[in-house]
Amino acid sequence: MTTSNQPPAPQMPQPNQPPVPVQLPTRTPAVVVTIIGLVLMLLIAPFVFFGGFIYDQGTNIEETINSGLTRSSIQNGAEVSVETSGIVALEITPPANDARCTLTRDGQSYEFAREVYDDDSNYMPTSTVMSIVGVDEGKYEVQCEGLPDTATLTVVDVSIIGSAAKSAVVFIIWATVVGGIGFVMMVAGLIWLVVINRQRARLYYEAQARGRY
Repeated sequence: MTTSNQPPAPQMPQPNQPPVPVQLPTRTPAVVVTIIGLVLMLLIAPFVFFGGFIYDQGTNIEETINSGLTRSSIQNGAEVSVETSGIVALEITPPANDARCTLTRDGQSYEFAREVYDDDSNYMPTSTVMSIVGVDEGKYEVQCEGLPDTATLTVVDVSIIGSAAKSAVVFIIWATVVGGIGFVMMVAGLIWLVVINRQRARLYYEAQARGRY
């Protein structure tokens, strides 16, 4: 029996197997949530505040123009009603710069603040205007000292100012709620996107590793 001393034939290298196709999770839902959050926070929230406030005040101003400011002539010592706005304006004609007026109820007095004009201006007011802000709703007695004998007192309804302030607060709250929801959605979308990207990277490298063996 003859034994061959020839070395075995070299093995041909086997080509790497092609990567196994893998289904990667989609980023679309996370991107959509992030975009919706940005739109709510940067576009919808400001629109809720400015659009709602302007529309509301436009309606109030239109009603005021159509009806005119309510002006009521009163006597010194008369009773006046303060609305929910808590604002009272008093006009004295002719001007009475030395006059001092107060609202009184249940022993409590609130002094009117007089409107002051620049001494250097050429404006000559035809009346003295006083106002009080932040008075509780109810009925009060108007008492004035230092009035000229011919002075007349007029109460002016400026409740639209109080309405504007309350309206601004309401729409700020609504805009904050909408903006807060948008911020939460944006953060959640970004976190979701990071998680999906990590899953995609892990699945991709696992598929590449299986394709090498």
